[in-house]
Amino acid sequence: MASSIVPRVLRGQIACAGAGLLLIAAFAPWSWYPLVVAVPALLLVLWLRAPPARAFAQGYWFGLVYSAASGYWLYYSLHDFGQADAAFAVIAVGLLAAVLALYYALLAWGVAKYAAHRRRACLLLFPAAWVGAEWLRATLFGGFPWNLLGQALVDSPWRGVLPVFGIFGASWLAAFCAGASVCAATCKGRTRGFAATILAAVLIAGAAARDHEWTTPRPGQATVALVQSNVPQTLKFEHGYLRRLFKTYASLSEPVFGSDVIVWPETALPIRTSRADALFLGRLRRRLDAAGGDLLTGIFHDDAASGKTYNSVLNVSDGSLYHKRRLVPFGEYLPLRGLLELFRRFVIIPMSDLSAGGGSPLMQVGAYAAGISICYEVAFGADTARAVPGADYLINFSNDSWFGDSLAPFQLLQMARVRAVESGRYMVRATSTGISAVIDHKGVVVNSLGLFEQGVVEGVVRMRGGATPYARWRDWPVLGWSLLSLALCWIPTLRRAPQVRR
Repeated sequence: MASSIVPRVLRGQIACAGAGLLLIAAFAPWSWYPLVVAVPALLLVLWLRAPPARAFAQGYWFGLVYSAASGYWLYYSLHDFGQADAAFAVIAVGLLAAVLALYYALLAWGVAKYAAHRRRACLLLFPAAWVGAEWLRATLFGGFPWNLLGQALVDSPWRGVLPVFGIFGASWLAAFCAGASVCAATCKGRTRGFAATILAAVLIAGAAARDHEWTTPRPGQATVALVQSNVPQTLKFEHGYLRRLFKTYASLSEPVFGSDVIVWPETALPIRTSRADALFLGRLRRRLDAAGGDLLTGIFHDDAASGKTYNSVLNVSDGSLYHKRRLVPFGEYLPLRGLLELFRRFVIIPMSDLSAGGGSPLMQVGAYAAGISICYEVAFGADTARAVPGADYLINFSNDSWFGDSLAPFQLLQMARVRAVESGRYMVRATSTGISAVIDHKGVVVNSLGLFEQGVVEGVVRMRGGATPYARWRDWPVLGWSLLSLALCWIPTLRRAPQVRR
């Protein structure tokens, strides 16, 4: 008996681990979006056939591989640029994946326990539980909302869900389609017909919303120039390289002075504003005064009153500042400092003792208001939506050289496209090593510069007004519906007599 059970257990866990790796292909740069339905459907079939304990293990293996494949680029940040020992970097990435995997293990356990004997519950339980797992992953301990299921739908006929229900709504749609497909294939009689009918109705309605305009054009437009220096991260913080770095940005910007907005990426000037004023900014302002337009750059800012240092965006033209509100744990600040001070012995990251900013993400840039985000902030839909309806367009600053030659720059660009669709606004994205891009309000890349290329991305931003339903309500409708769905599936089990354990 044991010899027949063990291979079956291993087959299920191996299949789930393989599904975790396969799901990565749904996201950029491959964007095989049908996998966001096919892979969850496969997982659902496996979990429905397994006892809760075995399903928990299968979900854990899926989550472990999926989370590691989504966040493996952290190895480059820690080892290549943080000077961490290779073994320490591998352990850190593995521990992160091990924690994130627990959310999917709980998802699998819940499906096996509450839906195995009531396949119709897959129509409510599975999408709600999947959204719950993703929300936990995106929220707890600062959140890691990387490669959420709905992200892939920006390249699909169902991207119209994003401006209405946001990325969690798109994740719910993908998981619902998976659950309805399994229900239609495995149930009998009227249940099968009902599942097939509602699946078709949801897909048709979602596709019909693709080209609906939730925001309206505003008068005016702006010419933008996004400067991509392609300076290696290993050189950026070297003593004595600063003047050469500034010269690189200045020479790339010279042909586009006169544009309405010139954008340099996150920490393009890796020094504090007080020092930059004396070294560079005076000359830069005089050049801008002569040519016209605004220049925005990433920089570090010291607040003399509070003694805090921020990862900031500076409008060189008028001196206004935006401070990054959502910091990267272990990269920009040390969480639980008293317990984790030992971490500093293994990783050396310049300017890593930063403070989180507050206030509005809006910045006045010339005649228009821009919604500002810095790097990691673009992964959080509700944060970006706070700029709407005040923002005429969005600007994202990023230092993607931290990610090395990985999939992360492609996936961050895909997240920026999702934010553009959710907000109904143009998004311009300036990065140090790529991928810099101008994105329209439908999430379409209008112009871009590839990874590890040096140059300038030029484009025209057309202003938009109003607010999408998602910008008004954010994630609350989807989260509320998911909680209600879970309650509707769970309450009947309280009345059911205990069943024989399988």
